[in-house]
Amino acid sequence: MMDKRLLILERYLEKYGQDFTQLSDELNVSSRQLSRILRKWDEEGYIKYIPGHGRGVKTKIKLNMDIARELFNEMNKYRDELSIEEFNRYLELPWPVEYIESIGKIIEYERGQAPAASNSMAMMDYLYKVPETFIPALSIEHASTLVGLQVFETLYRSDVNKEIKVHLLRYDEWRGDELHLFLKGGIQFSDGGMLDSTHVKTVLETLKNESVYTEIFQLMGKVKVYDNLHLSLHVKGASLMMKYYLAEPMSAIFKFDKNGRPMGTGPYKVEKYNSRSVILSENKHYTFGLPDVKRLHLITNESKIEKYQQNAFEGTYFPEIYMWNIFILFNPLKNRLSFEQRSYLKQICLDATYNGSTSENELYRKASAFTPERRMITPKFDFPIKLMLDRLNPSISEDIRRRLSASDIEVEFVEMDLHEYLETDLKTLDVDMILMKESYHQSHPWQLIDLLTHCKFREWYGGLEEMKGFLGMAHANDEEARDMSQRILKHINDSVYIVHLFKKYRKVFLPAGLKNIVEMDYGAVDYSSIIAAK
Repeated sequence: MMDKRLLILERYLEKYGQDFTQLSDELNVSSRQLSRILRKWDEEGYIKYIPGHGRGVKTKIKLNMDIARELFNEMNKYRDELSIEEFNRYLELPWPVEYIESIGKIIEYERGQAPAASNSMAMMDYLYKVPETFIPALSIEHASTLVGLQVFETLYRSDVNKEIKVHLLRYDEWRGDELHLFLKGGIQFSDGGMLDSTHVKTVLETLKNESVYTEIFQLMGKVKVYDNLHLSLHVKGASLMMKYYLAEPMSAIFKFDKNGRPMGTGPYKVEKYNSRSVILSENKHYTFGLPDVKRLHLITNESKIEKYQQNAFEGTYFPEIYMWNIFILFNPLKNRLSFEQRSYLKQICLDATYNGSTSENELYRKASAFTPERRMITPKFDFPIKLMLDRLNPSISEDIRRRLSASDIEVEFVEMDLHEYLETDLKTLDVDMILMKESYHQSHPWQLIDLLTHCKFREWYGGLEEMKGFLGMAHANDEEARDMSQRILKHINDSVYIVHLFKKYRKVFLPAGLKNIVEMDYGAVDYSSIIAAK
């Protein structure tokens, strides 16, 4: 085990440099004892110690490593063997401020640790599809986000009031057009490796140069690394948008293991997966307390989930979690349809869906006001309307198809499988309207930011001047960004370029003995917050 006094030496060198007149007092040893200790640390490889001789040669001490980093790593490695008193002795050391919060969280967790009986606790939940990639910067799949929020973490995060707060950062600071980022110390990946500035730099450069989000990250310039926990990035116009982008799941921090698989700093890691399921297990190196639910089985088989619930979940409660919005989006680029035509199609789609089978499902909440007795004059259509339907919402698609087929409008229906849809840029499609589902924040300005970053909405609307103005504007504050987001989306809604149909929810089933569901963004559940009832 490392001698804890090495940390005192490290802080002493930061303060006094190579002036060792007070070092023996700082370490609370005699001068003779000090020489023996320094030789021992030199032999163990922690420092390079050159003792002074007479007047000509002065004593020199050089650290061979980041002592605070190594000592924290060792403490975390043996945390299961340490008593609270031993943890407290670690906390009494002169840690750099960026490590203090992490150590405090570990001690807080150890004091209130769940009983050993929970160590084997597992849980099963529904995942509508297995994502094609788990790499945050390379995916626009909602399923990837649902898994990623358990495995990866971001530099910033939105709080309960949807305000931006630092997460993996201790603090940040604007210096002109440069955003300086100061990481928390002691954050570990699931392989035990410590998060440092180089990992963040790699992710930022991937986002700008190699991701599916390169266009929006062009406002980011050079990334500089100053030390293990301090880096900066140049941001064009010191845009407020950068912090929002860095709080999005696409910007989650990751690194690759030796087999090329991504790993994160979150409470879980991907243990294995196939075309039917994803299994997550706890990240034993998670800094902020190990979860009570140690293993998660996320499966795509709904009937298996139902059987599991019937057999194992008596006496549970069923919170409802937002999943996504379902809406009709009109093509603004071809723009072949007039306001009157769009309004008429809106009325038909609302009539079809709100009087269809989906509206009877309590997990589908109507998202628009609808007056069924309203009568409209059928506008003239000089060409067939081309509508793409969504295979993931077959009942809604069928209701709309049936209603439009019975109308006087000539309609061509287009279908794609999900993979082809995700891989196809909407700008290349010859369609007038699409039935869509997207998961995004329900508050502003997050809602418009989401739609213009990781939603298919951006492919039709991202190039419009008002959208580019919103993302490119150097917003003075969050309130200005919120107002502009609301104004733009209200205009799209009032102009009937979008028809909101439903908000889809789902139920999460907990076994008896578990409690505390916390809803995350995008329809995800914070499984790490679920606790075993004592």
